Amino acid sequence: MVLLEALHHRFHPKLHKLREIAQSGTIGDVQRIETRFHLNPNIVKEDDIRYSYELAGGAVMDLGTYSISAMRFILGSDPTVRSAKATAHKHPKIDKAMEAILSFPNNVEGSIDVDLSDARCETIEAPITLYGSKGSAHLDNYVVINGRPANLSYTLDGEKATPVKDFEASGGKPEEWTSYAYQLQAFIDKINGKQPHYWMEASDSIKQQQVIDAVYEKSGMGARPSSQ
Repeated sequence: MVLLEALHHRFHPKLHKLREIAQSGTIGDVQRIETRFHLNPNIVKEDDIRYSYELAGGAVMDLGTYSISAMRFILGSDPTVRSAKATAHKHPKIDKAMEAILSFPNNVEGSIDVDLSDARCETIEAPITLYGSKGSAHLDNYVVINGRPANLSYTLDGEKATPVKDFEASGGKPEEWTSYAYQLQAFIDKINGKQPHYWMEASDSIKQQQVIDAVYEKSGMGARPSSQ
């Protein structure tokens, strides 16, 4: 049996390219990563499972997992949670929004800012920015990656941003491929006994959930209920 957590953004070459920029020293030593993932109020309705405590709902469980996963992937390490501040929904243990500060090895700070219902947001906002000792790198949509709409660029020593061309970031695959398509192809390759271009092990998923639980504990809301 082949099991895989559906964190599709991990499979798109643009996020891999961002990791390469971070780990190659292109922007110097990474010092801070900022992530944001906000949704327009019309996307998640009041009766949505994301607002159900019994079904382990909450902004961090749905949106924050992408933020945490992206930072862990790019840095190749796991953080501790320094602080977390939740904005509750109608249920006192359901976070409509959350802001948190994470500490990664080598004095790297990470931040998450997630909101299931932001009236200022037109549809979806999901940028990620890396700040290094020599420059910065920015991907304007690290979650729903589908080619042209996800623009990746980096800036060195305050100079004008250098865009990463589509063909460099797409790994030779069609620009129309979404992050979902890249994950599906990896899953198909795994089932057929081939080596996928990327794979996420179960141990990674467990570490991911441990960080999510730590954010909830630090916020005072407590970890989500476990399955029976």
